[in-house]
Amino acid sequence: MKNKGVRVVKHAPSRYEHQQGMTCGETNVRTIVDGFGVPFQPLFNPPLRVRLFGLSYVKDIQNILRLNGLCASIRHASNLDDQARLKTIQDHVDRDEPVLLAIGNGHIRRNTYSFLAHLFLGHFITVYGYNLEQQLFYIYDSWLEGPFDGEIPIGNEVRTFTQFLWDWKGPIYYRLIDMDHVYIPVGVN
Repeated sequence: MKNKGVRVVKHAPSRYEHQQGMTCGETNVRTIVDGFGVPFQPLFNPPLRVRLFGLSYVKDIQNILRLNGLCASIRHASNLDDQARLKTIQDHVDRDEPVLLAIGNGHIRRNTYSFLAHLFLGHFITVYGYNLEQQLFYIYDSWLEGPFDGEIPIGNEVRTFTQFLWDWKGPIYYRLIDMDHVYIPVGVN
C-alpha cells in the first residue's frame, strides 16, 4: 500500500485473535507483546475479577505490559479538543508506539453498530496506524470475529476519525470512574 498519508508502527503482531469473554484488555496486551517479539507473561496472581470474568482495569493492563518489559503509562486526553486528541494518537504511532485505548463498544459485530451498547459497554482496542488522506485509524479490535473485508496494512479493522473520537468518549460510567479518554502508549524500556 503506497500512500504518503499512511503511517503504521513497525511492531506488527503476527496474528489477531478473538477475545474470550471479557478479556479484551489482556487479548490486546498479548497482541502488543507479540508485536514486540516478547514471549507473553500473564500476571502471576491476577485479581479475582480477572480470574473469574477476564475483567481487567486499566491499571491491570499497565501492569501486564510492564511485566512483559514494555514501557506503558496511563494517560488522559480529556482536557484536549478533538483535533489535539487525533494528533496525540498519530504522534505516538509516528514514534512507533501502538496505543491501547479504553472505549465505548458500540461495534457489536463487524459492520453492525449499536448506540445503546456504546453507552454501556467498556472495551479496549489498540491503534496500530492511520491514514491521513482517508482519515482512518487502523486498529485491532479483539471483539470482532473474521477477517477485515478489504486491504489494510495493519490491524483487523478501521475506524474513521469521527467514529474513533465517538468511541473514545467511552460508555457513560467512564466519566464516573475517571476513564474517559484514557490511553496507554506502549514502547520499549
